[in-house]
Amino acid sequence: ASPLSRLIGRPISLVTGPRFIEHRASSRSAAKMHLLKGMAWAILLSGIASAIITLFGPQIVTILYRGGRFDDASIRSTTSLLIPMVWSIPPATMLWIALIPLLDHRKIHAAATVYCTGYISHILFSAVLCRFFGISGIVWAYTFSVIVQAFLGTVLLINDASGASAEGAACAA
Repeated sequence: ASPLSRLIGRPISLVTGPRFIEHRASSRSAAKMHLLKGMAWAILLSGIASAIITLFGPQIVTILYRGGRFDDASIRSTTSLLIPMVWSIPPATMLWIALIPLLDHRKIHAAATVYCTGYISHILFSAVLCRFFGISGIVWAYTFSVIVQAFLGTVLLINDASGASAEGAACAA
């Protein structure tokens, strides 16, 4: 999921991030508009990519692994793990959009908060979901943790564009 989210998110981030930072001081509404527009494009493009991969998951796995010792059961098993992982692409793409504004020198603690929260939530989700769902639970845990990161990063930036402090937003989220 990471290379695809990077392929979609990085170009959008390179436009959205600097505009957000530039407008944050002069026009918070323009900053928020640039951020939300970038996020909307990220969700749209990565959502389409995720849907296509979900629709053609078995065919993609077959093409990639048929040359080896993959039988039909292996293809089904791998596809069942691919599908939840694919749905981490939209929130991971949103994280690329949030990356530049979060790394702004005045907000470096916000980036650390987002990433640490993601890692901690991944550990917690994995511990719980693995007990009930095995390896599928770990895959879902990853997807859920990326969603948590994207949500927190987006909330921090929207609050920043609205004039709220990042510390207050982190406590509210």
